[in-house]
Order: sequence, then C-alpha cells, then structure tokens
Amino acid sequence: MKHAIRIMGATAMLIVSAAWFSPPSSLAAPERPEALEGVRVDDRSGQTLDLELELEGADGRYLLSERLIAGKPTLLTFNYFKCRGVCDLQLRMIARDLPAWGLEAGEDFNLVSLSFDPEDTPESAADRVSLLGLDSDDEAAWLLGVGNAEEALKRARASGIEIRPVEGSDQWAHPAVAVVLSPDGTIASYLGGVRPEPRDVRFALVGASRGELGSFADFIWMSCFSYDPHSQSYVPVAWKLMRLGGAATVLMLGSWLGFMWRSRPEIEEVPC
Repeated sequence: MKHAIRIMGATAMLIVSAAWFSPPSSLAAPERPEALEGVRVDDRSGQTLDLELELEGADGRYLLSERLIAGKPTLLTFNYFKCRGVCDLQLRMIARDLPAWGLEAGEDFNLVSLSFDPEDTPESAADRVSLLGLDSDDEAAWLLGVGNAEEALKRARASGIEIRPVEGSDQWAHPAVAVVLSPDGTIASYLGGVRPEPRDVRFALVGASRGELGSFADFIWMSCFSYDPHSQSYVPVAWKLMRLGGAATVLMLGSWLGFMWRSRPEIEEVPC
C-alpha cells in the first residue's frame, strides 16, 4: 500500500512539474513574422518553365532560353544581389559547396541565379561575384543575371515560389530554395534551405539529367533514397537499405565461396 502511494505521489509531482516548467504557448510555438506570411513554395514538379529571358550578367549579355539549358540539368535560384540575409547565405553556401557536389558547373549542369529586384544592376551582379570570390572560370560557369525583374518574378511564381516586398523597406521576403530543372526545362525537384546537403544536390542533378550524369555508385546509392517533397531533400528508405545490404552480403559470400573453391587442394587419385 505504501509503495502504491509513493508511486501515485511521484506521478503527481511529475504532472505538476511538467505544468510548472512548460513554456508558455508564445515560447513553445513562436508566431511567424508578419513579413513572411504567405511566403511559401508550392510544388510544381512536372511543369515546364518558360526561360525565354534576356539577361545581363557581370561580364556581358546573355540570353537565358531553352537553347541555353538544352542537354543539361539546371540548378536555378531566385535572389537579389544586394541582400545580406537569406540570399547572401544561400549564394555563399553554393560557392563553398560547389566542389563537394562532384559535378562541374557549366560542363555537367547549368548554375543560374536570377535577380527579381528591379534595383539590381550588372554592377550589383559584379559586386556579388566579387563577394563570392569567384574566379573567371567560376563566373563563366555560374550565371548571376539581372534583367526584367517583373519577368523574373513571374518565373519564380511559375516555379511555385512566392516572393513579396517587405512593406516600408527595400527588402524582400522569400523562401530559401533552389529549383532543379531537367534538360528540357521541366521542374524535376526542389532543394530547400540555405545549404542543402551536397549529397542531395548531386542526387537531384543526376536524377534530373535523365541518365546523362552520374556513376554506377550514384545509381546504387540513389536506389536507397527517396525524394521527400515535404522536406525538399532525399531521405534514406529502410527497406531499400536492407535490400542493398542483403545483396552486398550475398555478393561477398559468393565471392568467398568461389575463392575457397578455387584455392582448395587437389586430391591426387591413387590407382588401385
């Protein structure tokens, strides 16, 4: 009886403690800043993006069109180059992680960042190139383009990305996301966050290339992951990993048995 009373007392103390130390709702679930209300990404995978845009970059004039992206997947971001917040982080992380993707921008895939800010100029793009520490080869491989801001915003919204100006400032509210396009301009997937995992970027570009990129190892690893549109990333699938582990075990066991069979001592036949 005393033992039961002790248990009941301890349980009551836990309940009281939980109620006492639980943070108020304002701390447990902070309200979203008003400037970010309505800023979201709607999945438009499978839709084709019209990229007939005349752009000016840091070193000249480009025409971003289906002819430019033909034959290669494209990693596309929407930014404004004077931003010192989300855009700055996203672009810096791309510049830092490019080598970790294991693919060559300009050769294996197109890397394009479009400005949606009407105040951005080719000089803004040049300043951004300088801040990112890009050399001439990187600059040629990575198009940071400015042009008709309204047209760039239309492309962002056609991609499912909601962008809006912050009232009373020269800032813009927008999500940190990259759009991955297949060689014909079809939206293949999205990569969320200022720094997607290098593995996810590689998987997305290899998957969007429709067999033109990637090694045998890529396809083996990709068979164990699935793209999750909610997290905008690739997540491991347990049963696929188990299947790969089982196949590897059978392969190693077969190799070992084959080796043992070949290395067995030969038995000489003795005539009767």
